[in-house]
Amino acid sequence: MADTTVHAVANYFIRRSYEDESGDSMTHLRLQKLVFFAQAWYLGINGTALFDEDFEAWVHGPVCRQLYAAIREQGCKNWEPITQSYSEEPNEEHILSYLDEVWDAYSKYSAKGLEAMTHNDAPWRTAREGLQPGDPSNRIIEKPLIAATYQDYLSKDGTE
Repeated sequence: MADTTVHAVANYFIRRSYEDESGDSMTHLRLQKLVFFAQAWYLGINGTALFDEDFEAWVHGPVCRQLYAAIREQGCKNWEPITQSYSEEPNEEHILSYLDEVWDAYSKYSAKGLEAMTHNDAPWRTAREGLQPGDPSNRIIEKPLIAATYQDYLSKDGTE
């Protein structure tokens, strides 16, 4: 069993975006990518998943279907700022500290900037092999490939 849930991680990032003075709002696209990077680096560092849910290789990058559905149920469209958060959030100090690091590394990027980063990653590209750029897909981005990719990043220089 994973250390937390996708909804708890998402809520952490939503809350942090409210506290952020940069003015960048948390959209669905931006949130999905932040949550993906949190999972990806956790897999690379620890060899285990931060949360159990999978990501699919959608047109605009990795998307966790369960998170997508939950936010859509709140009435939030992809391009609109997320105005409602979940009640659930991680409470373990090591998880919160880790998510702080992810936030510090990635919050400066726009949704489109984060999307571009995921498009350059082997896990998303591999899951979309044989598809045209605009083709819809529900192919799973496999956790072992994510783990191997991010372990490789760490072994090269410790950063992405």
